Amino acid sequence: GLFIYGACGTGKTMLASIIINERANRNKASTFICATDIFNELNPFVNEDSRIARTKRQLIKNAPCLVIDDLGAEKTSEWTNTTLFDIINYRYNENLQTIITSNFSLDEIGHRVNGYEGERLIRRIKAICKVTELKPY
Repeated sequence: GLFIYGACGTGKTMLASIIINERANRNKASTFICATDIFNELNPFVNEDSRIARTKRQLIKNAPCLVIDDLGAEKTSEWTNTTLFDIINYRYNENLQTIITSNFSLDEIGHRVNGYEGERLIRRIKAICKVTELKPY
């Protein structure tokens, strides 16, 4: 997997999209979702049908290749932090390819998630992703 971070406009999302398109050309399943959409679609207070939210959660967790775009753009809360850790930890345990783009470094993501939960999240991401910074060109 990859954790791609850098300033706005460096091509992080474009690179992740190219990877997904190449996988599609080889008939390999992938899922591309913005971080904010994960939390909006899985939030039990937003999605009134909990069965649909559970199904979406399983689809995200089990995607053979999952791209989480723009991690860190979401408003953090205990629920978003727990949900994010649940998804990343599951993918870590199942050895599933994960690509994450962010405007924030892993250290900055860790500070946003706070405390031990942030440390655990960063350790899991480092274990499943090669960390790459894209610099402005």
